[in-house]
Amino acid sequence: MNDWFEKLRERLTSRSVLFIVAGVVVVVFMARGCSGVNITEQEAIAAATVAFEAHDGYFEPQRTEARVLRQGIPTRAVWFVLFTVPDPQGSQNDFLNRAEVSVDAASGAVLEVSVTRPDS
Repeated sequence: MNDWFEKLRERLTSRSVLFIVAGVVVVVFMARGCSGVNITEQEAIAAATVAFEAHDGYFEPQRTEARVLRQGIPTRAVWFVLFTVPDPQGSQNDFLNRAEVSVDAASGAVLEVSVTRPDS
């Protein structure tokens, strides 16, 4: 195993190492640039709030969370904004009210509003 590293080290010149490092930097920046996320978390929450407040199932949320995920084929970045009222009697994953708003991370367009109410 050491022989392999020694042979590789002998063949690598400072110019080839610089070329490899530059290639890795370019790939990292291109991956970030192609992420499809053009709006910030705050912009996604603002768009989701407007859509949620206009929805028939609106309730006054106690918590707001946002997470960007990839969805579909081909994949696209989508912000999922979650509005909740936790259940004081339940675990941290139990809610009295829950609403999820999907926001396109590239354009900021609201894709879907889904409200879950407790069974009464």
